[in-house]
Amino acid sequence: AAGRLAANAATLSATVKGADLALLKPAAGPLKLEKGRLDGEIRMAAAGTSPAALVASLSGNGRVAATEGQVSGFDLAAMDARMRSLDNLGGLLGLVQTGLSGRTSRFSSLSGTFTADKGVVTSRDLALVADGGGATGTATIDLPRETIQSRIAFRLAAPDAPALGLRLEGPLAAPVKAVDVNDLQRWLLDKGLKSQGGATGTGDAPRKIKAGDALRGLFSAFGKKKE
Repeated sequence: AAGRLAANAATLSATVKGADLALLKPAAGPLKLEKGRLDGEIRMAAAGTSPAALVASLSGNGRVAATEGQVSGFDLAAMDARMRSLDNLGGLLGLVQTGLSGRTSRFSSLSGTFTADKGVVTSRDLALVADGGGATGTATIDLPRETIQSRIAFRLAAPDAPALGLRLEGPLAAPVKAVDVNDLQRWLLDKGLKSQGGATGTGDAPRKIKAGDALRGLFSAFGKKKE
């Protein structure tokens, strides 16, 4: 690593190899890297006479790659297991609540590049390979305002599973979570998902529900949805 600190400016150029994420535990809102090994490169510069000015002028770029780790905030393996046996609305509700309401996921790789300009850090190529599936995403973190905007598309390993979208927006420490229902809605229409009770046991055909009604019930229970 190499750095320079002057009266009103600072620069940093560093290469990281095998850093222990259990010690670092970097986080963005509800998502936190709990375990794993981190490699990366970073080149940053800032200028100013106060900490706030340094943050507001931060610029540079870098890349990160973590392996064999654990991330908290979602459980892809649990979502994948529920998707493989899903046949009614109750199961879909359980899938979303279980998978996106916390817990952890083990991953084999997590990578991305980023740029920084005037204190705003942006990544457009986040990629995760984990137990039960994977994810791709984008994120913009405004350090001076301490806010985040992020979109994540989870893809489960189950055959023909729809993408599950998650959006994070607002204060960096506690952003609002919103589920993107577009792919789920199309999947509901194709599958003709049954009501929570499934078959009646009397030989009658299972009752079908409309996708719009299903989604209103599902996401009023979980939280906000994206139209």
